[in-house]
Amino acid sequence: MPKLNDARWVKLSVDKLVAADWNYKVEDPDQEEKLIANIKRNGQVENILVRELESGFYEVINGNHRLDAFKKLGIPTAICYNFGETSDAQARRIAVETNEPKFRRDDAKLAVLIKEMMDGPGSEFTLEDLSTTMPFDRTALEGLVTIPGFDLDKFKKSNDKELANLAKKKEKKTPGVSITVHATCPDCGRKFKVSGKKK
Repeated sequence: MPKLNDARWVKLSVDKLVAADWNYKVEDPDQEEKLIANIKRNGQVENILVRELESGFYEVINGNHRLDAFKKLGIPTAICYNFGETSDAQARRIAVETNEPKFRRDDAKLAVLIKEMMDGPGSEFTLEDLSTTMPFDRTALEGLVTIPGFDLDKFKKSNDKELANLAKKKEKKTPGVSITVHATCPDCGRKFKVSGKKK
């Protein structure tokens, strides 16, 4: 089992960090604004992954958008995890391995959390406020906060009844279904087809 290497955690000058020109994440001005607002609100809560370059600088393996935000906010230093001298292939592998394994969210549970941020004990946030730092716009948040009051059982019963009514209507419009069967005679091998209506 790999051991934690505390020596790899370093505080580096932002001026010594360079963005990876092979970063595959899409640029998104709206998300960039949210990230900047998030860092202003919470500070650096996620480390930046780097590798050492021969030039004495450190290339960012994971955290390129955070680096941009730090520069725009004038933050002078960043907490980084230094992989040391690492090959191009290994750096790219680390980038994908650390960026992609995200777990799916449970929208119903997320909706309850958001509702509690607004209405629960000690709540102090509005949809407008939450939309500035969360990866959702106001409309998406409005949709989410309606989920906790949604009666799923009532919806299922109503939907089942609706489907049953649709099936009855369809049966009335199409009393019989045309069927064609292709067959081969087991004695002579001759092929034939039989058509008819199923009631």
